[in-house]
Amino acid sequence: MCTKRLTLRSGLIEGAPEFKVFVVGHKKAANVEPSRDIGTRAKVQVCTYGQLVRQANRRLFRLKERLASRYEHVTGNDMLNRILAEPQQLPLIGVTQ
Repeated sequence: MCTKRLTLRSGLIEGAPEFKVFVVGHKKAANVEPSRDIGTRAKVQVCTYGQLVRQANRRLFRLKERLASRYEHVTGNDMLNRILAEPQQLPLIGVTQ
């Protein structure tokens, strides 16, 4: 029995769930549809690893490069020691004593 049927029959989900499935691979054939609806509650999207990396890079506004240039002179151990040397306890919001 497929996971979708087991999930629907479990009784743990209220209402009609929707499924979004991603198929990720190294490359995709030219005749493969990038997106396909299956029924009214399921959608399958096909993408490559390269597409995922480019999208993540755009969403993070090239954060990896900016952080690398900012901390290029600091080694990993130096950074760890710097972080652990400044312990602080943040206040818990909405907790009464």
